[in-house]
Amino acid sequence: MSTVLGLRAWNMAFLGPVEIWYFSVFYLSLATQFQVPILSALALVVSLMLYEAWGVLVNDIYDREVDLAAGKSGVRRGHTLDPRLMWGLALAAAAASWALVLATDPTPVLVATWLVAYSLGILYSVPPFRFKNRGLLSLVCNSVLERPLPVLIIFLFFRYYGLETILFPILSELVWSVFKHQVHDYDEDLKANVRTYAVQIGRSLSYSIVRFVINPLGVLSVLAFAAAAAIKVPEYSSVFLASLGITVVGVAVLLILERLTLVYTDPLDPPYMLFLDFSFLVTVILALATIVLVRQPTYLPLVALFILSLIPHLRYYLPMLGTVIHKVAA
Repeated sequence: MSTVLGLRAWNMAFLGPVEIWYFSVFYLSLATQFQVPILSALALVVSLMLYEAWGVLVNDIYDREVDLAAGKSGVRRGHTLDPRLMWGLALAAAAASWALVLATDPTPVLVATWLVAYSLGILYSVPPFRFKNRGLLSLVCNSVLERPLPVLIIFLFFRYYGLETILFPILSELVWSVFKHQVHDYDEDLKANVRTYAVQIGRSLSYSIVRFVINPLGVLSVLAFAAAAAIKVPEYSSVFLASLGITVVGVAVLLILERLTLVYTDPLDPPYMLFLDFSFLVTVILALATIVLVRQPTYLPLVALFILSLIPHLRYYLPMLGTVIHKVAA
């Protein structure tokens, strides 16, 4: 039982790309003046968590040999469990997710979008399709699966059809692109002969794309989200304008320190990107959650769930930012 409970799939479901889910749910709750009851909003978030867990479980089932070759084999990936048990857990997660989806009276378009999401999850991980090993196709498929499709599902769930319905799914991928994950795993994937897009185009070009394209677009995307919140909630626009200012100043200062070689720079996650992620969580999403709670106290369970997911993120970012500050002060 402890092995099952310790699977990384549950951790990813709670801490994976959820930050952008919460931003979208809080944003749309305010935009629609809380037309979606709290129980339905909770069902949406939990159904997305179960969908994330399902995807990780299926991926870990078919990555056993690859992970072993890459040196990533381990208990948390379920490699010590019978594949039939892993499939049972995956199917249970999917069934529970679909039960919540169908319990909220979804539109046909929403159901179709959910079907697309689950179908792409199969195509990405399961042979003979195995898009994960097909270069550019692996990037496109995984990119759509992690953030854009769930964000689109959230918009369809709230029945909100505006410019943001198109813009937010795109921006959500740019905040933390799947391509960065592929580059992070470059050596392991190369060793295991997994032909991701990063492996296909090579280390040098991949790192250049992250440094000069992906990371700058991530900054612009976070600023766009903060600006959208300021426009959507005009009476609290000063809060989000302050978020914009804090983010711009923090990123600019750390970029200058990086250029002066006063801070250690990771080519994939330089200090300014760590600060950007931290700022988005604390000054934008947390602010949005607080406004939601003030306006609609019944949303407390959803805000509490977000706070719980925030704690591990803070444990990750604060020591890193503290190290940067200590080095600069020294």
